[in-house]
Amino acid sequence: SIGQSMGEMVVSLHLPLVYLVFGSLALYWQSFAIFLYGTSFQHYLRYMHQYYVRDVAMHGTFKRDVLIFKTIALAQLAYVFLQSVEWLTKPSLGLLAAIVMAAMGYLTSALATVALGVDRTYFGIELGLCKFEYTSAWPYGSALGGFLPGIPHPMIIGQVFALLSLYAVGSFRKQYPLLVPIHVSLYLLHMLQEIFDFHAGKPKAKPKAVKPSHAS
Repeated sequence: SIGQSMGEMVVSLHLPLVYLVFGSLALYWQSFAIFLYGTSFQHYLRYMHQYYVRDVAMHGTFKRDVLIFKTIALAQLAYVFLQSVEWLTKPSLGLLAAIVMAAMGYLTSALATVALGVDRTYFGIELGLCKFEYTSAWPYGSALGGFLPGIPHPMIIGQVFALLSLYAVGSFRKQYPLLVPIHVSLYLLHMLQEIFDFHAGKPKAKPKAVKPSHAS
């Protein structure tokens, strides 16, 4: 249909338009914050949109776009964090602890992605592109004889933990007070979407095993 074709065209142009529009506005107003806040959260919107519409035809574009959006968002996050703290001139145990905890959170999320694989991470099961298989590898299941327990929704929880660890650093929080709260809020909103299986189609019968959380 014409409406569907228009929708697919908008989705395919989403990535270049975001950087063109917010890049132009940032240059015009001489404000990096416009680019930072305008581009840092786009992957969450695409997660929620693709989970809701479950468009198989656009799935390759979806995976490409969210990986680019997220990579640039994380690079910007690292940049603004490092330039807001005196990590070389005035190192502190608190700052070191925040960085180590953030690294642990991101490592947990990365291990969850490895455990699922990229296709299942990005809604391959929901779109019927992958069959459901229960994942028992850590962080979904326990490890080290149960000493290391499994984590519910480890991709999202790991990244929320990492973000809040960085936000605990006062100088970063003071300079960018809204950046982390928006990241965390959108992550949790998408997690609720997955928990309640909110999408445009009819909810499928859930398997007896708990389905892993995705979209990192």
